[in-house]
Amino acid sequence: MISSRPLVSVCIPTRDRAGHLREALESVLAEDVGEMEVLVLDDASTDHTAAVAREMDDGRVIYHRHATPIGIAANRNACLEAARGVYLAWLDDDDAYLPGGLARQIETLEREPEVALAHASVEVVDAEGRPQPAWRVPFESDTIETGAEAFEELLLRNYVHAPTAVTRASAHRTAGPYATSLGDRAEDWDAWLRLSLVGDVAYAARPAARYRRHGGSATATRGASLEWLESETRVVRRALQRGRGRVPDFRTTRRLAYAALASRHLEAASDALVRGAGSTAARAARRAARLAPSMACELAIAADHASRGDEHGFHEATHPMLRRLARVLANTRYGATVQERVDSTEAWSTDRARVARRIRRVVPHGARIAAIDKWDPSLLHDSRRDGWHFPDLALAPDGYPADDAGAIEHLEAQRSRGADFLVIPGVAFWWLDHYAGFARHLDTRFELVWSDDACVIYRLARADEQVA
Repeated sequence: MISSRPLVSVCIPTRDRAGHLREALESVLAEDVGEMEVLVLDDASTDHTAAVAREMDDGRVIYHRHATPIGIAANRNACLEAARGVYLAWLDDDDAYLPGGLARQIETLEREPEVALAHASVEVVDAEGRPQPAWRVPFESDTIETGAEAFEELLLRNYVHAPTAVTRASAHRTAGPYATSLGDRAEDWDAWLRLSLVGDVAYAARPAARYRRHGGSATATRGASLEWLESETRVVRRALQRGRGRVPDFRTTRRLAYAALASRHLEAASDALVRGAGSTAARAARRAARLAPSMACELAIAADHASRGDEHGFHEATHPMLRRLARVLANTRYGATVQERVDSTEAWSTDRARVARRIRRVVPHGARIAAIDKWDPSLLHDSRRDGWHFPDLALAPDGYPADDAGAIEHLEAQRSRGADFLVIPGVAFWWLDHYAGFARHLDTRFELVWSDDACVIYRLARADEQVA
């Protein structure tokens, strides 16, 4: 029996995710947190979501279905309005708590009365639950940021993973409802920013939830358009309006926020270009120029390269801009991320020259290569050979293959389109360990024509297939 006010309301807005919802619910109901209610707010699902909720056969689960879809932000607000708990936990329908994850977040809020929002790291899995590479964490150990500190860093990027977020209900209602006008699932980032203006923000280094990355998740669908960047820009501008007069150096805060947005626009432009979307890349570069007007002339040149599908020209034009943005963002955590990208590109340039020389020595003129080059067009340019990135995002939008079978399938797709050689630089040798079955496929079916510490090169023609 639930008391007049449960300790925590676990809010699960959902739509057409019956296949994952059961795992989410089971993970909640396994938590030892005292009295709680679990609000499953169904945004007019067309699958068997209702049956999954009923099958839990647990009085703590409260299911409600909207007659027509109202959208993710409005559905979160329906959860917020219905919730009666002292604390509000926000679990997405395709994610799940790790054992004790929710309990630990509540303990933090109980222990730290000034904290408005508690969040934690996550374990990342794919659609089938297989572990994926860990994401960057904001801190190496448990940390409590003052609201002002969190606001300034959150303006640069959203580092709060929604399925780990537990808020103080009173603080959440003071911060206000989720915004319904932001689009592309940016409503949670906007909420965390507003909560940081109400109280402190606590981070737990121990993972509290399992985040499922799949074709329909927000992180997986970002490459399809610039809508997510438009949403992020709206979030930042909205937050700056709220923060004016509440942060010590507003002009610097605004400059840093726009520099961070500009860097993400350039990253998105590069991603769009390798996917063959030159016009989208050019549009992203022009938007970056509006965010960083001191670089407008250089970015106009970059946009021209992008519109012509010139990956190498775009890369050469934008790398100095990223270096300048990293300097602007120095002394921020997000700035360290941008600087790492710059440093990685520059470190790779030395290795790239050696690999390009090997390619020119081994691969005959007229042959085409597939290169595991981190989607940097400079290797193909420097090697003076035609070819494609491997993986080619035009064929594999998700990027890295999920498993050996995916890597082999992509290799065969590259062969079918005319790739004659596969080049694996030293910085990508980890592929041969991580995709061990893929490595065996290469060794048993194709000829290794070059191997040293700089790269390995396989001829992709079998015995009955000859390179022209």
